[in-house]
Amino acid sequence: MRFRPGPASSKPRPAPAYARCVPTLDLLRNEADALTLEHYLSSQLARVDLQGRIKRIGAPSMYTWTSLSPDGRHVLAQRVERPFSYLVPFSWFPRVIEVLDAATGRTGHLVDRQPLVEGLPIGNDAVRTGVRSVEWRADAPATLVWAEAQDGGDPAREVAVRDAVFMQAAPFAAAPVKLAELGSRYEGITWGRGDLTLLDEAWWKTRRTRTWRIQPDQPAQAPQLLVDRSFEDRYADPGQPVTVADAAGRPRLLTSADGGSLFRLGEGASAEGDRPFVDRYDLTSGKSERLFHSQAPHYEAPQALLDDSGTRLLLTRESPTDPTNYYVRDTAATDPLRALTRFPHPTPQLRGVSKEQIRYTRADGVELTGTLYLPAGYDASQRRDGPLPVLMWAYPQEFKSAQAASQVTDSPYRFNRISYWGPLPFLPAALPCSTTRRCRSSARVMPNPTTPTSPSSAPAPRRRWTSWPVAVSAIHSGSRWAAIPTARS
Repeated sequence: MRFRPGPASSKPRPAPAYARCVPTLDLLRNEADALTLEHYLSSQLARVDLQGRIKRIGAPSMYTWTSLSPDGRHVLAQRVERPFSYLVPFSWFPRVIEVLDAATGRTGHLVDRQPLVEGLPIGNDAVRTGVRSVEWRADAPATLVWAEAQDGGDPAREVAVRDAVFMQAAPFAAAPVKLAELGSRYEGITWGRGDLTLLDEAWWKTRRTRTWRIQPDQPAQAPQLLVDRSFEDRYADPGQPVTVADAAGRPRLLTSADGGSLFRLGEGASAEGDRPFVDRYDLTSGKSERLFHSQAPHYEAPQALLDDSGTRLLLTRESPTDPTNYYVRDTAATDPLRALTRFPHPTPQLRGVSKEQIRYTRADGVELTGTLYLPAGYDASQRRDGPLPVLMWAYPQEFKSAQAASQVTDSPYRFNRISYWGPLPFLPAALPCSTTRRCRSSARVMPNPTTPTSPSSAPAPRRRWTSWPVAVSAIHSGSRWAAIPTARS
């Protein structure tokens, strides 16, 4: 490591007129920090063959990521360069995005050179200008796809088109082709084939997400809207499209044998808890057919489809007393379930721990879900057990509406997995534990022990907590759990 002569000093530039609040920890403080960052961020691209021989590609640089094109002839690379900043993390430092020759490392195409960003417009939907989310098109030899903000990255501007998505094929001599115009922010693409690709967009402020079917081989063709919903609404989540690796190892949409349907895997959130599913979606009619749905008293979560009909699934299966194991389920077979693994109970000493999914309503009508774990052998009906203190475990999460915050989460049929993370290791001390949710007042809601919320039309959230009741407590009367009101400001 090299150090420049002279004293270490820092003179941060003035903050911009508008900027997001950035954590002040772990930022560069002086030139010594900058040199240390350069040292540890510098890397050398290389090709390693199956015999272990190493061929260096190009010169060392401060690369943050690289991606090989599907045809193996190009490397998409991003590297950081000076000047650094003392105000923002390195992810906002100047960067160069370029395409390198995979054999020589020479720059074949400059995608974008982006300046230092020390401030963004206010709002979670604000983004930097220029090329964003650049990647290779998975179903083409060497075609770049990326998004660019059309509103200056400022969500406060009233414009019809927020983001535009572009495409450019090697050798990158022709002008980029516009693939789509979006009314919100580009979220990514799931590639399939020339006439079937799924493009996602979302807008944080309204919690809306949309999925479009586009035809990259015919970019002038109007996109087809497949999904338009609130991403907070877990009950209406249609699931994620199933992909399989192609010959180049790239994920591609799995379609039925006739190419007319795709498949979705979902968590299956409902008022009864999560019940994972597999659906077949007909691209012509827009209708879904349920091929599999997890049933009580087990929790079965599909991990992959093993055929193009959706009848053979690789899934995990568990119950409150049986640990998670892998199975193959063949819905067309006489014996549909075949075990692949037999992992033992990881903590047999706690085998008797029980749990129940509880629902409780706060004074303003918001319904919340909690998972209550009880010590082994605990029976509230027995006088000797009686009430016990409760440890609460909660973590903030924002919601736009009380309806979304009230939806049931998790499943009562999942394995009682005890680990160091959370309060559950205290169960052997005969302390019941609860994982539950609390929400913030006004337009946004956060998970923790309670959920105060205002209508979604309310102004920006006030930075305060309302008084909240601890709705899961150590008081047990018959089969009902009482609440201990507690005030917090």
